[in-house]
Amino acid sequence: MSSKKLGELLRELDLVTKDDLEKALEVQQATGERLGATLLRLHLIEPEDLAEALASQQSFEGVDPLGVTPSAEALACLPPEMAFELGCLPLELHGDHLIVAMADPGDRDRLERIQESTGKEVDALIAPQTALYQALKRHFESPVPPARARAIRGALAEIRRLVNRVDRLLDDD
Repeated sequence: MSSKKLGELLRELDLVTKDDLEKALEVQQATGERLGATLLRLHLIEPEDLAEALASQQSFEGVDPLGVTPSAEALACLPPEMAFELGCLPLELHGDHLIVAMADPGDRDRLERIQESTGKEVDALIAPQTALYQALKRHFESPVPPARARAIRGALAEIRRLVNRVDRLLDDD
């Protein structure tokens, strides 16, 4: 495990500029989120590069979540809503050990929530965030609460109404 802070490691690996790191650190201080999440949200780093740096920093084994097939037993351990919320793909179940893929396996709060929910010891592998969410969508249907689905349908109806109005205005010209 590297004793370097993530920002230092990213600079050393030339994965972010000094200015981008300073910008991300300012935002991180304001939001309280983890640096990696801030860098991703601001599009200052590629998910694969962040995963590589975190693996190096924290000595985690990496996994391509799109290149593995999770066992049905592992997937059944975690409700889909929680898997999406925590960004965690259950991969394998070995007795009382659940192996999961996560974008940041060093996030102790998330690991504890997974352990509490499953009653299993959790062994985490690191995975690029984008690939992780693609794999989650592949293996779980995206959970959209009914109220949110209605709101989305309403918004789409409003967009269609506005597009039709613009079309009519353009036809009048």
